[in-house]
Amino acid sequence: MKKIFTLITVFAMSSSAFGQSSIIKKAPFATKKSVSVINRNMSNNNFSENSNTRSVIWTDDFSVPANWTKASPTGPGLWTIGTAGPQGGFLITNINSTTKANGFALFDSDVDCSSNQVANITTANPINCSANPAVILKFQQQYRRFYDSTFVFISNNGTSWVKYPVNSDLSNNDYCAGNPEVVKINITPTAGGQATVYVRFQFYSPTSMGSNAGCGYSWMIDDVSIEDQLSNDLELGAVFYGEYSRIPDGQQVPITFGAAITNVGAAAQTNVTLDVTVNSNLFIGSFTNVNTMAVGQIDTAVIQTQFTPGAIGNYVIAFAASQTETDGDPSNNVSQNDTVKVTANTFARDNYNYKGDYVWNGGDPFEIGNKFTFANNTNAISVNFVLDNNTLPGSIVAVKLYDTSLVTILASSNPYTILGSNIPSSFGYNPKSVTLPFTSAAALVAGESYVAVVEFLNASGTDTMLIAAGTDIVQPSQTSFLFDTPTNTWFLAPSTPMVRLNVALNVGISELNNMSGIKLSQNVPNPFNKTSTINYEIEKGATVALSIYDVTGKKVLEQNEGNQSAGKHNINFNAQNLSAGVYYYSLTAGKNSTSVMKMVVIK
Repeated sequence: MKKIFTLITVFAMSSSAFGQSSIIKKAPFATKKSVSVINRNMSNNNFSENSNTRSVIWTDDFSVPANWTKASPTGPGLWTIGTAGPQGGFLITNINSTTKANGFALFDSDVDCSSNQVANITTANPINCSANPAVILKFQQQYRRFYDSTFVFISNNGTSWVKYPVNSDLSNNDYCAGNPEVVKINITPTAGGQATVYVRFQFYSPTSMGSNAGCGYSWMIDDVSIEDQLSNDLELGAVFYGEYSRIPDGQQVPITFGAAITNVGAAAQTNVTLDVTVNSNLFIGSFTNVNTMAVGQIDTAVIQTQFTPGAIGNYVIAFAASQTETDGDPSNNVSQNDTVKVTANTFARDNYNYKGDYVWNGGDPFEIGNKFTFANNTNAISVNFVLDNNTLPGSIVAVKLYDTSLVTILASSNPYTILGSNIPSSFGYNPKSVTLPFTSAAALVAGESYVAVVEFLNASGTDTMLIAAGTDIVQPSQTSFLFDTPTNTWFLAPSTPMVRLNVALNVGISELNNMSGIKLSQNVPNPFNKTSTINYEIEKGATVALSIYDVTGKKVLEQNEGNQSAGKHNINFNAQNLSAGVYYYSLTAGKNSTSVMKMVVIK
């Protein structure tokens, strides 16, 4: 059964109309937020706990299938226990749980497509929590939603059950926040102090959920435990640090830091503090909530002091939450691997982690991309994007740049046919980007926003073009867009596609424009096939080098000319080792460099 997209309410925004889309049964992740019932450690993928401070009452790793009973109250399809992962046409990656080699529970909705699925897996024997007045249920999961719901049911007598929603913050086609994602649910109201506790997981996708129900993806569960709820336990949730993971040199703006903090312990916490550092001590910021934080309360802490990145390089951000009380589980209080990178010339919203995809279904072209706002004037030169592994060679694409009206096209590329070498070998690994240059650069104005998109041009076939989506850094709304040809409408994309915009190199990396002492001329001929002549003039004798960059800003060649005397000179440049495409070149003489010039190589 094909997973088609449905278009929902259209509403006005700026000068254009947009809708929200649940998009296709193959689409991306969304940023996760902590909720009052389910507490997610989303800031990193290190799920270790401090076992010396949290008492484990019961645990099961699915190595003994008889510990669980399986039932399907509605429709065909049962949970399975084993090591085999999903097998459907729209499979998701196997769960990467701690004890996956011993087996895990799987409901493979896509295999059992029936349009009416409700399936339970329940502990066969009661769990004694009588000596534990406050308890949590913890498990590891891998899940992707599509017209279904997931629940945990808890019983203290084996007859009556209390429902706890899981993954209720996900939209259609969203994944859970990690693989595995650790989910912790406060089940104290039902299980605390009880001697006969039962746990049930339910996959719920009956016909009442709509015509697309009963044919979702998969839900995998492993390493389930019931543990004491700690008295003092803060959890750092979603963190935010600006809109971009990659910022071109020359476009740096101040960044505000913040994070969601949840009190998941059994006692109120005081003087809850968020501390942030960049590159250990390049920046240090702090915010303290002087009010008492109640049990289950979620607060968003925002540090008022901003940070502006400097030169090209990585800026590693560490977040940490603390309180007056001694935290019983400090492992979920920190996030240490968030990074903003100042690049030579690339703007990106996704976090370069390959997590999902948008798929083109049917015979209609579409466009998808992101909005970028510029602090200073520059020129847009190209767009790069990442493909999913299921993309088929032969897909025809192009890239465009729109102004904020999403009507006026400022730049575009020539059509490009996707090659097998452009496509990664497997989902989630070794993502490959394709870069397409604009036929001519577009001038960008400081303070203005622009939307860079990739356009799929094929007019027939199915499932041939899949644009990857990356893990978002926390994004403002209305920053990713999708254009649907049949309805001639722009829609808000539910998550960030891996579509990035490249601007003219700020090669300097220092003050390169109008640098006195060097004059660099346009290469002749241009475009050229094998060789081209580059004329230059220097006022003083110096060591000269020619640098060649591709459209992503990567230096692909450096040609040393040695010591040159003052005066006019020329370089006979040979492009035999370069592929056809657009390149940029600059000249260094001693400690001075020129601005970049554009050359086009044809084959």
